[in-house]
Order: sequence, then structure tokens, then C-alpha cells
Amino acid sequence: MDTQNKELKQILGSLHGTPWEHKIQVAPFEGRLPTGFKTETGIVVGTDLHPREVVDIAANHGVRHVVQVGSPEAETELKTSALMLADPEKFLDHPASAIFCPESVSDAKDREYLGIGIDFKAANEKFGILALIQSHLSQFIRRQSFITELLLITDELFTNAVFNAPYGHEKNSSGATTNNAKKHGLGGRIFVASDGKRVAIGCCDPYGSLNVADILHRLQRCYTEGPDKCMNMGPGGAGIGSYMIYRSSGSYFGAVKQGYKSFVGSVVPITTSLRQRMQTPKNIHWLSI
Repeated sequence: MDTQNKELKQILGSLHGTPWEHKIQVAPFEGRLPTGFKTETGIVVGTDLHPREVVDIAANHGVRHVVQVGSPEAETELKTSALMLADPEKFLDHPASAIFCPESVSDAKDREYLGIGIDFKAANEKFGILALIQSHLSQFIRRQSFITELLLITDELFTNAVFNAPYGHEKNSSGATTNNAKKHGLGGRIFVASDGKRVAIGCCDPYGSLNVADILHRLQRCYTEGPDKCMNMGPGGAGIGSYMIYRSSGSYFGAVKQGYKSFVGSVVPITTSLRQRMQTPKNIHWLSI
């Protein structure tokens, strides 16, 4: 407990000396939000929160960032949260460096952390993209089971971008079985980035149709009813797939500039086993502008 309290104190003070020190509120979550907490400028720090509790805090209270004591690189995560609150467009323009180096975000820093980035437009590009990403991951990850897990995340991010994003943009009928980004003349970009301790898989699309609140509520439903009951959740998907990504992630990111750009990302610690990853406290980050 003393170790947790020490780490909590350290995380709560991690914005000291940063540009966000006097702009962003950082508050511990002790069963409820503190009086006067403002979600538009606030970050919640949790201790021993179940993954469902993290989702509930975000979905029920509109909290945009939950960072947990004991999560990998928690202080960096908190600074990323502050950047997303203070300058959301910078995050959307530079997600790789914003995740790994939020105090120094730039094209150059993106390149420093970026391992592979691939543009796509059509569903039939998926297997080629997965093969390229598998080859890249195998250069610094030894466990095939971990690579397979990351490829499942990649697959789901790709599927959402190539099918569900155009659906949301078009506001038409149909859903994930018929829509294809290629017919809109727009495409997405999927990337893998790493700082050697964590790996980030992110996907951007130019539709800006991501509904973060809807995803949060669908995640809640997966926890309350079970993921098997969420296989068919209406047009646009993003039910069980988002649950799978969140469950496998150390940190889950959802960001959107409406009508312009969406980003969904997963950050996973590299050095832990599957069992350890399942037990690692989860963080959640979202923005909508």
C-alpha cells in the first residue's frame, strides 16, 4: 500500500514543470469524482480499478482520461492525456510521438518511434498489410503468441477503418459487410510504433465519423451482457471488436475531429506475458472536437 501511495503521489505531480501544470487538473478517483472536477480539463488517476470500472468512469461521467497507478509509463501517459486536453489537434496530427514523447511532439519525433506505416483504401489489402506488420513485429518481439495478439488488434483496426468509418461518414444503410473505403476515394493509414518498452498500433482515417460515446457504451454492454451477446450490434460495428482491442490493450485511445479525421489506437507493454498483460491496470484516453 505504501508503494501504491508513493506512486500515486508521484503520478499526481508529474505535470510539475510542464506547460500543462496550471492548465490541467489531476485528481485521484476514490469511488467518485472530486467536487469541482471538470472533464474538459481534468485527468483521473485510479488505483486498482477493474477494466470495466475504467470504462464506466469514462462512459458515465464523461471523463476523457483515466490513468492508473501501476500501469506502464504512467507518468508519460498522464502527460499524453494533458496534451490531448490542451492541444487535441496536435495529438491527431502526431499520435506516435504524442503517445511516447508528449513533451516533444513533431514529425521528426514521429519518425523516431515509427516502425512501419502503411496507407490503404481497400479491404483486399488487409492480408498484405498484416504480412508486412507481422514481419516488422518479428524483428523485435520473440513470442509468436504476442505477435498473433497484436495482429488481431491490427486486423480489427483495419476492418473498422475500411468498413465502419465510411459507413459513419456516409450515414447510409448497410454496415460492415458492404461498405468499402475505396469507393469514397479516401483511405486510411495504419502504423506500428515503439519506444522499446511499449508498442503502439494505431489507425487513422479521413472520415471523422468515430462516435466515442457510442463505443464506450458498447464496451459497457460487452461487460454487462458478455461479448458473445454483442456480435451483432447494428450498422457500423465496433462492438465486440472494440472490446477485444480494449481487453488486449494496456491503453486504449479514441480520438476524432468530426468530419475530418479519426484515430483509434492500442498501446501494449512489450515485456509482459499474456497473463501479466491481462492483470496490468488499464488506461483509457479519448477526445472529440
